[in-house]
Formats: sequence, structure tokens, C-alpha cells
Amino acid sequence: TGEVRRRVRVGGEPRAMALSSEGSVAYVAHFLSRGTAGTLASFVLNEWLVREITLVDDPGPDTEFSGGGVPNLLSVVAVDPVGERLWVGGLKSNTSQGSYLSGHPLRPQNRVRGFMGAISLGSQREELRRRLDANDTDTVRDIAFSSDGRFFFLIHQGAGRMTVYDRQRLEEYEPGASNFGPVDFEARVDLGEAPQGIVLNQAGT
Repeated sequence: TGEVRRRVRVGGEPRAMALSSEGSVAYVAHFLSRGTAGTLASFVLNEWLVREITLVDDPGPDTEFSGGGVPNLLSVVAVDPVGERLWVGGLKSNTSQGSYLSGHPLRPQNRVRGFMGAISLGSQREELRRRLDANDTDTVRDIAFSSDGRFFFLIHQGAGRMTVYDRQRLEEYEPGASNFGPVDFEARVDLGEAPQGIVLNQAGT
């Protein structure tokens, strides 16, 4: 009808949105957050109460398969089928390291990394131990789940790839050890230039 019932200001450069499983809370990712943390906005639809969720600077460690940095360029938010967590994908920039800032040289493999993080829908806070560094790829552009929520399917636009991770292996991950190695994904598929989205059929095949 063209009628605007309510407008809500959720911050600059919104890029992706997801609804909680019961449809009462909306989550909006900011593509470009300025400052020391990436940000999302959550708001209760019947109360129009906006709250900011921050994604803090990752402490690392900087290894061949992982790195520190601030999550940014957030391109996707998705609620998992279990309904416990909101998953957000983007790119993590290691802006606090380097010879001038920290006294340690910043290696090429630790400058930027594909990023996926989990936010508890109960506490509305990120669970830092569940962050995933997507190694040898690009920004996480889209996320899909198997129907039982066990497998994550990540799309990497810049690398032209899809990576599949097993949720059970994520659950076994040690806190603070964001160093998934090159064999810790279940599958990686080349898709061609600039894939931007993914959807699974109901059978999950």
C-alpha cells in the first residue's frame, strides 16, 4: 500500500537482516562500522527498542591459520535452525598489529581473514570462543545451514568458493584457539566468480 507505519534508525550502512525464530526480534548488520568494534543492531518489533551488539577486537593468536582483528564489512546475519544463536559473517581486519603499532611485523596471511561469529540470542552477546577464521578465502558473504543445524555452508565472494564446516567440530573447539587448520573444513568447492548467496533445498542435498 505504500504506507509507512514505523521507521527505526539502526545506525549507518545496514547490509543484512534476520529475524528470530519466533519473529519478535530483528537483527541488522552494519556493513561498515567505524571505531574499534564491528556492530549489529537488534530491536524488539513490538517495542521498537533498539540495542547495539558489538563484535570486539579478536586477540588472536596470529598463526598460519588464524589472526586477530576487528570484524567488519558484515554482509550476512542468519539464525541457526536450533534457534539458539545468530551467526554473522564478514571480514576481519588486523588493524592493531604491525611493526609501528605493536612492535611485531604483520605477515600477509594475518592482515585480513574471512570471519564468522556467533551471538547468543539469550544474552544478546557474542560468544568469542565460537569465532571462526575462514582460512585461505575471503569475506563470508552468505551462510546456510543443514536442516538439522549440523553443517554450515559459507560463501566467499572474493575467492569464488563455498566452504562446509561441521558444527560438532566447532563445539569441540578450545576457547581462544581460533586456529582452524586447512583440513578442518569438511569440503571446499570452487564456484566461479563472485558468488553472493546460497540456499539449500528441503532435503538438504
